[in-house]
Amino acid sequence: MILDRVEADRGDSLPDQITGKKILHHMSDPVIWVMALMFLSSTMPAYAIGFFVTIILRTMGYSTMMSLILTAPPYVFAVSPLAFVSYYHMIKTPSSPSQPLSSRISQIRLANVHSGLPFRI
Repeated sequence: MILDRVEADRGDSLPDQITGKKILHHMSDPVIWVMALMFLSSTMPAYAIGFFVTIILRTMGYSTMMSLILTAPPYVFAVSPLAFVSYYHMIKTPSSPSQPLSSRISQIRLANVHSGLPFRI
């Protein structure tokens, strides 16, 4: 019923044939890659800490309660840089050039945490 209505209104409810030329055309669009990098930069640190720290701690032998307690300090220490960066971006224009820089710093810090190397930027 919905497809029939869209077809009657716009005439584009039927899917196009997927070809290699169309795939290459859309994969060569730089906007798609920039949006994917922005999504990666914003979600990677949050998912890495949010989903896996408690699981890793439980496999190291800590109880459920202790692993949840040990998960809290990264969030406590993340509040001050997060508040500073948020306030800075609020004052600057919405498309501040420092936003990609802060995302890259976040990725570098996350890589250092998981590699066991000393923290250096």
